[in-house]
Amino acid sequence: MKRYPVLFTLLFFLFSGTVSAEVESVKELSEYYQFWESKKDSSKMISVLKRGFKLYPEEHYFITNLLAIRLARHDYSGTRSLLKKAVKECPTDPLYWYLFGQYNEAMGSVEEAEMNYLQALAIDKDHLNSTIGIGSIYYHRALNLIKEARNNGAPEEDAFKVAKPTFTLSLFYLEKAQLLQNDHPVVLKYLLDIYGKMGETIKYNAIVKLIGEQQ
Repeated sequence: MKRYPVLFTLLFFLFSGTVSAEVESVKELSEYYQFWESKKDSSKMISVLKRGFKLYPEEHYFITNLLAIRLARHDYSGTRSLLKKAVKECPTDPLYWYLFGQYNEAMGSVEEAEMNYLQALAIDKDHLNSTIGIGSIYYHRALNLIKEARNNGAPEEDAFKVAKPTFTLSLFYLEKAQLLQNDHPVVLKYLLDIYGKMGETIKYNAIVKLIGEQQ
């Protein structure tokens, strides 16, 4: 296929305000996006990113920048639509499922986020961020169980017994996350709290030491 010189294509781009059909490679589209970003022209930035995502849905560059723009504009319905399209176009990409999980968790749809993270892990069992995401959900769920039990009059010890299975489930993922990245600060924070609550003194002290080495 005939390709126009880069300068001609850029001039077309400047005057038309649209993405030329001749702009097809990831490199070209990325450069055009960066050009319009330097000009702070959001409409043209979005035009380039949409074309990039249409041509290369597997390229994370285009969708992550599109998501950033939509979230900055508080366009939550547009963000959800884009994420739904991403997992439809690339159902075996764990990053897209993770991002969908992050969105759903931020919107308060924790059960949907849980399923998103688990889907990511079904694709890549060692996907670090999804491992942390699901561990975090179970950690906070356990805390809520304690709070609910205490509000209903349960003694502290009994309230912890109610939450212990959920803490244990959280530990499964958080300890795996630590194996994937030994010094992740969020993981260490959660592990420290859970080990303290469960009376795991040796493990608790090991986390205290690790945190101290980071400071």
